[in-house]
Amino acid sequence: MSCLQIQTNSGFISAPRNSRGAALLLGLVLLTALLLVGLVGINSMLFQQTMAGNFQQRLLARQAASVAERWAMAWLASAEEEDRILMELAITAPPLVEDLAADWWQEHSFPVGMNPVSGMMLEQPLGGTGLAARWLIKAVHTQPSESEPDTDISYYRVLSRGSAFRGNAGTGSHAVLEAIVVRPWPVEFESGPLLAPGELASPLEVFCAQFDAALPCGQVAWRQRK
Repeated sequence: MSCLQIQTNSGFISAPRNSRGAALLLGLVLLTALLLVGLVGINSMLFQQTMAGNFQQRLLARQAASVAERWAMAWLASAEEEDRILMELAITAPPLVEDLAADWWQEHSFPVGMNPVSGMMLEQPLGGTGLAARWLIKAVHTQPSESEPDTDISYYRVLSRGSAFRGNAGTGSHAVLEAIVVRPWPVEFESGPLLAPGELASPLEVFCAQFDAALPCGQVAWRQRK
């Protein structure tokens, strides 16, 4: 067996050469293990960043959809008698409206801040988010009131979609909300104001507060479609 001569103060000590190879091999194993631990840590960090980014995108999309829903209800509360025909003629969305492409919403819905009757954008849209937010109101059912003469009770389906985009890629998340809203159409009433930024009260609640509690008015159902 070949030996390695190591000089000390008292002379030479012979060490097997294969011990040096074992130490080198052990060092390589430890280095590889540390490298693997580092790679696992980096992958875990990247995964957590991706999850956090996806959560933020979903949150922003939900926020935009909520803004669109709030604007739609504000307009419904402010609508005049002659505006009813617009909601009666609105296109009926397919059952899986949450899976419809953005092009469908672009064609059949309205952006936040727009008066659908005049087609004009208001100077200060409700709670502007800088994100794509659109809405649509469809008349579902109308019946005469049992307690108030010359009054109709109309049920509406309010759909809203909000999108959040990642950078300039044009991809991201979107959320779709659905609400069922009841609105009376009496002969004489005071239409609700469109909600200005910063106001906390719902315009639909303000509108409904002028009627007797027995008269159906306001949101009766809600769900998040996506």
